[in-house]
Amino acid sequence: MLLSALTAAIAATGCFDSDTGSQSNVQFADTGSQDADNSDVQSATDTSSSADIATPDALADVPEWETIDAGGELPDLDDELTIGPADRPARILLPDDYDGSTELPVIFLFHGYTATSGLQDLYFGLSEERHDRKFILILADGLVDSAGQQYWNATDFCCDIYDEEPDDVGYFETLLDEVLDDFAADPDQVHLMGHSNGHFFSNRLACDMGSRLTSVVGLAGSGHYDADDCPEDGQVSMLHIHGTADAVIYYGGLIGSYPSARAMTDRWSERNDCSGSSSIDGSTSIDSAIFGSETTQRRYEDCPAGIDVELWSIVGGSHTPALSSSFSDQVLDFALTRTNPDATTQ
Repeated sequence: MLLSALTAAIAATGCFDSDTGSQSNVQFADTGSQDADNSDVQSATDTSSSADIATPDALADVPEWETIDAGGELPDLDDELTIGPADRPARILLPDDYDGSTELPVIFLFHGYTATSGLQDLYFGLSEERHDRKFILILADGLVDSAGQQYWNATDFCCDIYDEEPDDVGYFETLLDEVLDDFAADPDQVHLMGHSNGHFFSNRLACDMGSRLTSVVGLAGSGHYDADDCPEDGQVSMLHIHGTADAVIYYGGLIGSYPSARAMTDRWSERNDCSGSSSIDGSTSIDSAIFGSETTQRRYEDCPAGIDVELWSIVGGSHTPALSSSFSDQVLDFALTRTNPDATTQ
């Protein structure tokens, strides 16, 4: 996210002190869960401690590199197929051997605030994987707000800063209906992926229409602050990935605005009828700028068949980590091995 846009966002939500230009009074949400997350941090590296969980100072200290810098050029997407309304089309990217008869998983990718679908795809690297991994990819763009930035209307905090109230949930449902009606898309394999505002939006959709979804994989986002704002509509597998040093969307949450990373996965464990118990059973490398296997993998136990809830904590990771070349395969391995029990019973 760009610094100026973030400053406006926090000011609009009443969390930014306009007189001092700082957040010295910021309070983490869900402190009980935050304390529990220290184990996620310490398990990733012998040198880490509870101090590795960021206690951010001022928004003015957020470095400019927090915006996406994926490197390289946007992929040449010559599949000019689109779906959706004429005034707001979304690109649909098919694998090169798509035959229109074999039903394939479908993945919707949602960009962060100030980003675009193309930039988000370059960052996550999904379009390059669709041929080998055999899935349909939907690249949609949020509307442009009064500051000229693309956004998704996800929660009270993020990111309808100017109260324009677009029906982005309805827009997504239109796209989903069309891809299921007009393409060989598997209704048991509908997956959402997103970064930051796109992660917030993915979680919002899982709340509102989870019975139609299979999984959510999100990086550096959160969801409704009040769990009661998330309707009980179906079970959805969840992979929440978050840097412990994220200075934009705090790993520990923000009181009155959004819950911590751990609180989000605890909620989905409960909703998915998992046992509620969880443990760290591995580590991996996601951020190529950090040495070693910096990311702890917490998994929730005794979930129903086909359902999984996981929290991957990038120890020392920022809001826009330098994603490793294996990132796309790792998140696809999580998503594409899940099924939607709600969809199979409809």
